[in-house]
Amino acid sequence: MRVKYRKNEYSRSRPYVDITLLSRNGKRTITLPAIVDTGGDCTIISQSVLDLMGYTEEYAYKSVRIGNADGRVVRVPLYAAPFVIVGVDEHPITSSVMGKRADGSAFLGLSRLTLYDITLSAGKELIIEGTGGGEQWKL
Repeated sequence: MRVKYRKNEYSRSRPYVDITLLSRNGKRTITLPAIVDTGGDCTIISQSVLDLMGYTEEYAYKSVRIGNADGRVVRVPLYAAPFVIVGVDEHPITSSVMGKRADGSAFLGLSRLTLYDITLSAGKELIIEGTGGGEQWKL
């Protein structure tokens, strides 16, 4: 899949993809834009979106401590959440997703990106190739 970079609220061009998150009970979906973050270990989705889809903190499989840019250390929940990268995946793939307190953009991190071949083309285009692990990852 080839994706043109999109401008964000700060007028900076970034590689975005749309992801469709499956609710915890499997009955609803929500599609949201996610910045492709090749420097981030984990996929991050706003906790308010996760709450809406049934991933409340009581369903986190663990919480981790992370350091913020301002030096504070905070605990954040991790969820096993199935989602599709629109235009890439045929089926939802369950990945580790970190909930963050503040609302904002989602970030698609290495916890999911390692399943694909990713090419960032001179700040203009993102190319994602692969099937995300094939049949073994089907839900």
